[in-house]
Amino acid sequence: MPPHPTDPATLSAQLEESAHLLELAVEAADLGLWWLSLEADTLKGSPRCRRIIGFPSEAPLTYRQWLGMLHPDDRDENHRLVQAAFDPRGEGAYRTSYRLLRPDGRIVWIAAMGQVEFVGEGPARRGLQLVGTFRDITAARQAEEARALLTRELSHRIKNIFAVVTSMVALSARDHPEAKPYASDLRERIDALSRAHDYVRPHLNEDGAGGGTTTIQGLLDGLLAPYRAAGSERIRIRCAETAIGERAATALALIVHEQATNAIKYGALAVPEGIVQIDGTRDGDTYRLRWREEGGRPIARAPDRQGFGTVLAARSARDQLGGSITYDWAATGLVIDIGIPVETLTG
Repeated sequence: MPPHPTDPATLSAQLEESAHLLELAVEAADLGLWWLSLEADTLKGSPRCRRIIGFPSEAPLTYRQWLGMLHPDDRDENHRLVQAAFDPRGEGAYRTSYRLLRPDGRIVWIAAMGQVEFVGEGPARRGLQLVGTFRDITAARQAEEARALLTRELSHRIKNIFAVVTSMVALSARDHPEAKPYASDLRERIDALSRAHDYVRPHLNEDGAGGGTTTIQGLLDGLLAPYRAAGSERIRIRCAETAIGERAATALALIVHEQATNAIKYGALAVPEGIVQIDGTRDGDTYRLRWREEGGRPIARAPDRQGFGTVLAARSARDQLGGSITYDWAATGLVIDIGIPVETLTG
């Protein structure tokens, strides 16, 4: 007769098998298991956990000993997170990454996550222990820091290229007075690209983090700031929040700069009462940007020929953004519709 499933010996064997399978799974995932009890003031770890932190002894650590192994800059924040996880009013989740100083002097990056086991209900509820995993992410962090260093250096070099090209254009224009209008237009285009670069590649922190999410609204606000008189609302921007990547920002900067330049020379911004309204909306997988001019000089008909800036804008919309741009030369003011795949914007 087979043993009953609730027989103590059967249960013990099942628990041993489950523990063995769990250990195999954790080992395969390159994780170390650990258990922290604040009441008992002990932190215990699996063999892999002890290897990760460089503490081979099977004797448990005290919580103070463990905190002492953390990098001084990460210690206070990690202590706060542990205390917050044990708060009986919370859900007990714990997730962070930090630097740990191993006894052999090596600094390793640890990704840690866990969950507090609570007992009791209501006012009697308390955290029994925090159970979690350690992962050594040192190699990944070093690669990330190397990429951040390369990105900062590349960004610096690009800014230098903008400055050098602008200076070359200015010097060339001095020797050729007849080319000054063209040189001025070129410098303005370069400045527009530089402002777009500043927005999507802000000065990075030491850990490689940038200045936050870059959006179309933020890009246009910065790009068109030089065209807005102090306290003036002649350029009104209202765009749905959508992230934008570096490549798309460069192309869109060229397009918008060309329209702003034309509006100042020939369009709504050429007269004091004229305004430009820019609206951005999300339409499924397409982002639609509408440029609408009002209050400018009446438009009799569409231009007989396309200038270089208009051709450049059309090519940027088509080739770099994978989208389209159309012009409506309405008598009350120019209306431009730009359609861009959202995937291209954020890619």
